[in-house]
Amino acid sequence: MSDKFLDDILDGPRTPNTSDELEPDDIDDRHYRAYKTGHRTVECELRTVKPFEHGLPYAYTYTTIAFSQVYSFFWVVTSFFVLKVKGRNLRPIVRALRAHKVAYLQEFNEKKHDIPDNKNDPVITQLDVIIQPASASYQEAAEKFGPQAAPAIPAR
Repeated sequence: MSDKFLDDILDGPRTPNTSDELEPDDIDDRHYRAYKTGHRTVECELRTVKPFEHGLPYAYTYTTIAFSQVYSFFWVVTSFFVLKVKGRNLRPIVRALRAHKVAYLQEFNEKKHDIPDNKNDPVITQLDVIIQPASASYQEAAEKFGPQAAPAIPAR
């Protein structure tokens, strides 16, 4: 492989890899949007009220657990953390996550966002990332963080 080939790649046009680079106005907008879908993505950005950023890499996702009668909460279980989401009207988010088409999830912040006008719009009221020790099975995670944080799923 020639050095010119590598230089062309490194100096070539950059593709934005986060949703804030794709739509900068979207982050500071008062209009609340619980999630954004698009083409199949590699990672879902998690925008929480807490002062940290996190990503949900689809490659490490084992399952998404939701209760179809309610859709007021769901879990996404990965190999190293559990994402716990609470809110209202979350069904379209669950379906889009299962298709790996969610670019970001946005936790509602009453200081930053206006209350959505449409009562049928999804709203995420809690977005928690619960880190699991690398060697923990799902049962160990449930014992450590409580059954509501990591549902009991048989270890592989």
